Amino acid sequence: EQLNNLEEADPEFYKFLLKHDDKLLKFSDSEEDECNGDNESTEEQSEERDITDEEEVLSSNDESEREGLDDKDEGEIVTVEMVHKWSQRLKNSNSLGALKQLLSALHCGIVTTLSAPDEQKKVIHEQPYQVRGQVFNSLVIACLRYVRPTLEHHLPLPSSITTKKLILPSSLKSWGRLRSIIKLYLADVLQLLKGVSQDSMICAILRHIEGIWIYFCCFPKLSRLLSHDLIKIWSERQEEAAVLAYLILRKLMTTLNEYKIEDLMKRMHLSYVRNSRFTGPSTLPHIHFMCGTLVEIFSVSPNLA
Repeated sequence: EQLNNLEEADPEFYKFLLKHDDKLLKFSDSEEDECNGDNESTEEQSEERDITDEEEVLSSNDESEREGLDDKDEGEIVTVEMVHKWSQRLKNSNSLGALKQLLSALHCGIVTTLSAPDEQKKVIHEQPYQVRGQVFNSLVIACLRYVRPTLEHHLPLPSSITTKKLILPSSLKSWGRLRSIIKLYLADVLQLLKGVSQDSMICAILRHIEGIWIYFCCFPKLSRLLSHDLIKIWSERQEEAAVLAYLILRKLMTTLNEYKIEDLMKRMHLSYVRNSRFTGPSTLPHIHFMCGTLVEIFSVSPNLA
């Protein structure tokens, strides 16, 4: 059609083309199809390359995201500087946020330390913090120093001298927001008490428990477990540790009902009998100590004794 139009519009130029180069006028539609086909294949290849590049980018992003998640699952590594920062916040402002972070890190350290070696890697991935080396000792020291004053600040209790009645922290309005973190911490203290073997460390933990014993009374199960551990220390440890265990037992008895007091007396009497079976120069002083303190326990409730 274009050639016919050219012949009608400019017959002289058409004759000139026929005379000098007739090949210019002898092209077919197949050439146009080939050109169109080449263009289409080129576009398809470029599109395929673009898709491939996008897939590679997406896959690399997925891998980086997975690596980031893996790193996140391992938990944040606790440093001595972090423990010092939390301690300063507790010391200066009794920060509730710092208390929760400190107790959470302590829990992670206790769980990791007491777990089996083959389970430690799994446990670490499940915890928000990683506690390594000497940092655990720093966490324990910080808790022994600052947990009690911080709890007393957020859960102020009236003096028993003015009220003439023991009031538990669970009766306070602010107890609800602290209940879960306190329960977790008390359970960790019991685990820590069982895990240490040095007398000096046991005494330090017992002195701390003597200051927070009232919180154990808010949880009957934890209070029962504490009494069992205290009876064991009272009957097996020497001097200061045994005295501290006895003093805490006396305080716990003021919050127990008759059934629990009777159970406590039975357990202490059985421990005394077991120790009295084997006497000697080294064991006799401790047996005398157990006898005297057991009489005082029985005097609290003579009818049950």
